[in-house]
Amino acid sequence: MMKNTTFLKELAQPFLMLSLGLFLFTACQDEVDPLPDPDPDPSAEVIEIEDSELLEILMEELNISNPSELTKGRILQLTELNISNTIVASLNGLEEAENLEILLARSIEVDDLSPISSLEKLKQLDMRDALMPTTLSFLAPLQMIENIDFQNTAVANISALQGKNTLTHINLRETDVADIAPLEGMTQLLFLNLNRAGGGNGISNPEITIPMDKLYYLSLRNTEVGDELMAEIFANKTQMVESNIRNTGITDISFLVPIFEAGAFTQELSDLYGNKISLDLQNNSITNLCVIKQWVDNFPEGELEWSAVAGDFNNCDAAGPVAGEHEFIEDEELLVFILNTLGMTEPSELTEETIKDLTNLSISGSEVASLSGLEKAINLEVFNAQGCGNVEDISALNGMDKLVFLNLRQTAVTDISPLEGMTQLQYLNLNRAGSGNGITNPEIIAPFVNLYYISLRNTALTDEQFEMFENFDQLVECNIRNTGITSIAPLAKAFEKGAFTEELSIKYDNKLSLDLQNNDIEDLCLISSYVGVFPDGEIEWSGTFSFDDCD
Repeated sequence: MMKNTTFLKELAQPFLMLSLGLFLFTACQDEVDPLPDPDPDPSAEVIEIEDSELLEILMEELNISNPSELTKGRILQLTELNISNTIVASLNGLEEAENLEILLARSIEVDDLSPISSLEKLKQLDMRDALMPTTLSFLAPLQMIENIDFQNTAVANISALQGKNTLTHINLRETDVADIAPLEGMTQLLFLNLNRAGGGNGISNPEITIPMDKLYYLSLRNTEVGDELMAEIFANKTQMVESNIRNTGITDISFLVPIFEAGAFTQELSDLYGNKISLDLQNNSITNLCVIKQWVDNFPEGELEWSAVAGDFNNCDAAGPVAGEHEFIEDEELLVFILNTLGMTEPSELTEETIKDLTNLSISGSEVASLSGLEKAINLEVFNAQGCGNVEDISALNGMDKLVFLNLRQTAVTDISPLEGMTQLQYLNLNRAGSGNGITNPEIIAPFVNLYYISLRNTALTDEQFEMFENFDQLVECNIRNTGITSIAPLAKAFEKGAFTEELSIKYDNKLSLDLQNNDIEDLCLISSYVGVFPDGEIEWSGTFSFDDCD
């Protein structure tokens, strides 16, 4: 029996050793780091968007309900994004949308645009009316960009556009860009808008546009060009469909004849480029308007514009008026305007009696400096002096009780006391009067309760002065940009009394529009219930405020 027990112990010993070894091996294995998981899927990475408004827009665009679903894979599905007219203040995170081709960002306010630099496939960027940096350096890395719009922004430096031969459409209208040297050699351009660039004074080197022979749209408004250079610029613009060369200092438009003959400004080109046929020649003292008479019918009504001083196509076969000394009209250019308007050819025809036939007069964009003698036009109803930078004294308008339309936009007028008592006025445009600085006595307009249009842009208003607006219950369009007001309460009362309605818009044949930009207004919610009446883009304000946040 002893021998059997010993035998069994000897037999079990190897098994015990084997079990112990397995136990120790397993224990050691437990101390070793576990094998790594397979590489995570990069497309599953959640994208962090710091701006809540941008996050909400992206989630809605991608049809997801939870931020955790906003992954790299999902955001790569975006090829087009519209954040216009929103309170988006940061674009951080948007750099992950690497397949984005179109970004619409009008009227936003963003300080840092560097995330756009990573959107290598971006073709179109629209930041019209945005509050943004003055340089386009963030565009430098983008090699596929085709269409950019920075209209009405503070952009001044476009050096980042140098060498971008993919660009076909550039809009720098109403920017601070004065130097367009970075565009040199861009013969591929189709659309170039420099309307009132350079802070309103135009650009310094328009000759850069000479070789751009594919342009179908060109605006050089307010750029001093002159006859010789303008002829060089237009010598090869045979694809032109729309051009604005208002206030460019030209007197001779014979340069247009060859391009008309070559087929410019035709319906065929209009259809090809999807752009209206239009030509603006206003605010130039043109001496040979009749050279383009045979092509006048190419233009839709209102799309060929010129100043009255140039004459009229109806009189192309007759001699124009002769300027010279006159008994009571001392400004020779004003005399020409009046004679043209009344269909007269000799100064002697204008008498104190015949000037009473003058009911409508436009001297827009002219060099007229004195209105002396115009006080005898006692039946004047409409007077347009827009852009007449030499007009400062309007005492000749004193007592004109039939005047209902008065445009003094961008004149040198600062004192409007001659208008005192003109309660019959319906249209009063003082936009950037006073050579851009506004007028000094806005209280004069307080009794003008029949106004359907008023622009006081750039005129300093106290909140107390602004109280007069509560009685302007006929208003259809109002521009009080950059006036310094902080409370909108008076305008809210005007809304309550019936201002800004579709009925008034139809009655006065004027769009509904309200410009409140560049004011630190604290109570915009007071008009939140009325904003729906305005067409898209026709109510404007500054900052990150949204009417959607009003109770």
